[in-house]
Amino acid sequence: MKILASLFIIIILESCSSSKSTLPETKIDSDINSDSIVHGEAKLQSFTALKTDTALLVITYDFYENQSQGLLPYQDSINFRIVDFVRSTTEFEIDYNPAININTDFFSKQLMYFDSLSRFDSDMLEEGQLWELESTIDIIEFKNFVELDLSSWSYAGGAHGNGYASYSLIDRVNGKQLALSDFINDIPTFTELAEKYFRAQNEIEENTNLTDAGFWFTDGIFVCNENFYFADGNLNFLYNNYEIAPYAAGSISISIPLKELKPFLKIQPK
Repeated sequence: MKILASLFIIIILESCSSSKSTLPETKIDSDINSDSIVHGEAKLQSFTALKTDTALLVITYDFYENQSQGLLPYQDSINFRIVDFVRSTTEFEIDYNPAININTDFFSKQLMYFDSLSRFDSDMLEEGQLWELESTIDIIEFKNFVELDLSSWSYAGGAHGNGYASYSLIDRVNGKQLALSDFINDIPTFTELAEKYFRAQNEIEENTNLTDAGFWFTDGIFVCNENFYFADGNLNFLYNNYEIAPYAAGSISISIPLKELKPFLKIQPK
């Protein structure tokens, strides 16, 4: 396996010599808040050797800076999730490596790796289309938890690109991810309320079977997923492409006003 891996790296490096890309550009905001959140952007412009195709690769990011006193458990948990997210979107298949340190160089290096795979694929297809990538990482702090918003859109060949977004609410004490049941009591009754908003916001009549309406809920029974977040005075759920409907339907969201959640909320989003 080590021999094969070495050969693969050599092939990629040789491929890179026949294509060009600008060096990654990293921009860091000067303001770092009291909890040491670093805000920045890594950007790389890539183009084929004959300049028949060009692509822009961008990661806009937040992460917790590891200062002398070290990271708190929730900060370490969030940084680990960011590393895992970035590697999964730029490397596709990854091995677990807890030794990876997150810093501004990390994002640039991952863009370079993604670009090398892209240009190798382009050369194999004789100047095929370069891959594209746009990822965003946001950290939003609440009193009792921290929200980590991860989104990415990429094109890596095929008929169309693919995008998704995920939301994780992390406990500020122990760094564990909070589930919907940590925020909401009486899940069955809450689900009934959520379904009403789902139907209203997707223009589905009350008596229409969800399967007949084109959705992929098991046995046509609505369920809330665990991809939720708080924003704009609402509790929001996001279903990504292919999760409950065909690709053409795009991502599907539900927004439930917080004023409707007074009987259910166990943790206040403030």
